[in-house]
Amino acid sequence: MNYHSDLSRESLQNLNISAQAIDMLLDEVEQQKMEVHSLIISKQGKIVCEGYWKPYAIDVPHIMYSVSKTFAATAIGLLYDDGLIDLHRPVIEYFPQYADLAKGYMKEVTLHHLLSMNAGTDGYTTEKICNDPNHPDWAANFFSDELVHKPGTHFQYNTPASYMLCRTTMEITGKKPLDFLNDRLFKDMNIADIAWDECPLGCNVGGWGMWIKSEDLLKVGLLYLNKGLYNGKRLLSEEWVHQLSRFHSDSRNPDNMTQIGYGYQVWLNTVGGFRMDGMYGQLCFVLPEKEMVIVATAGMSKPTLLVEAISRMISNSQGETTEEEEKELRKRLLALQTPPLPVLSEPRVEVGEPMIFQLEPNGEGYHRLELTFHRDGGVLTLTYNKGQGGYTSLLPFGYGEWKEGTRVRNTGSREWTGGVKRTVTSAQWDENILNLELRFYETAFAERWECYLLGNQIMIERQQNCGDQGQVELETLQGYLIES
Repeated sequence: MNYHSDLSRESLQNLNISAQAIDMLLDEVEQQKMEVHSLIISKQGKIVCEGYWKPYAIDVPHIMYSVSKTFAATAIGLLYDDGLIDLHRPVIEYFPQYADLAKGYMKEVTLHHLLSMNAGTDGYTTEKICNDPNHPDWAANFFSDELVHKPGTHFQYNTPASYMLCRTTMEITGKKPLDFLNDRLFKDMNIADIAWDECPLGCNVGGWGMWIKSEDLLKVGLLYLNKGLYNGKRLLSEEWVHQLSRFHSDSRNPDNMTQIGYGYQVWLNTVGGFRMDGMYGQLCFVLPEKEMVIVATAGMSKPTLLVEAISRMISNSQGETTEEEEKELRKRLLALQTPPLPVLSEPRVEVGEPMIFQLEPNGEGYHRLELTFHRDGGVLTLTYNKGQGGYTSLLPFGYGEWKEGTRVRNTGSREWTGGVKRTVTSAQWDENILNLELRFYETAFAERWECYLLGNQIMIERQQNCGDQGQVELETLQGYLIES
């Protein structure tokens, strides 16, 4: 790893942060089997606690899901500061080329309505607006939508609204929102190595699809904590920070007590301040009253558990810490890991020539699978033929250890930015079953494969670690031996 952090560190003792509160958070993560990937806690602009569950690391960007929405809002904030937009002007007026498409309530939708999730939509509209291959112009799809509610009267979380924020930025500046943010913010903040998915017309998607390092996300939190200042330089106006972080929409949900209000593409916290909040546990808490910013990344089907656990830690964060307590906490943080599969039994195959299987047609597009075994593990090679052309993933695996590989596949999103390449894999033999765990550590996802070698056939039952309702049963793969 060749990574240099430009953020200052400080001891818990000097900033009166309780090591016990952080230990209790880590205990809760372990006891409830939360899959957390990173955790950073800062106070007064200095990092006081940081941990990465290996193989997740300080220098590896992570998918952010709906945390991306706050970046879409931030681009709008820059336009607001420049006097280039009116938050209460109908959005359609920025897009005269689509004027004939907007009907009824759609003519009344403003940027304020988009930012506060009060655009008048009813239900989830991402599929019909952003996922229709026959209609690749998402702005046209958005303006063609028939709204059920008068804008400003009905809170409805709506990802296409976030896309329209990005599309507005591109319409006014002529730049992709990511390029605009790079020019206006990220260069001054030493933030680099960011990717953001793009729509078929080349605009960043807005509501999801950003990949950023945890520490760089923390910097954006610090920008908002400091009311638009970063290292003493004003990058956003204090007025915009106030607009983004104040209550705009009543998002109370009896099934989720962490949802008590919505600002501009951020959620308000029960413990004060606000948070950027992405699916599966991507979080950035900004807490002005406590002078704290907290970042976490994860792969959890129930991320509310992590929001609640961090909130409890925040409530108990102030307190004395002894030198010994801090030393023990830092040792614990350094030892964090996502454990590989443990060794259960001896390998059931001979070391030697590869076993090559032709796979039956499947939704993943896997065409051929090759297994080569060594004394300490082996190599899984996948040939993938889907869409235009094919490619091969080379995935070494270790018994009782992770091994690094390259998997070229569209996991999570990143559909248009090159696919996910960083993967670690571990393996174990459970009697005659080869278990593999593939961990795509730029994402929230991992997969568990149970490989049954049945004479000249192979059957692979697969499971994904998280989904909307818990673990996800994936399509079973089957094939037959063609060479060994």
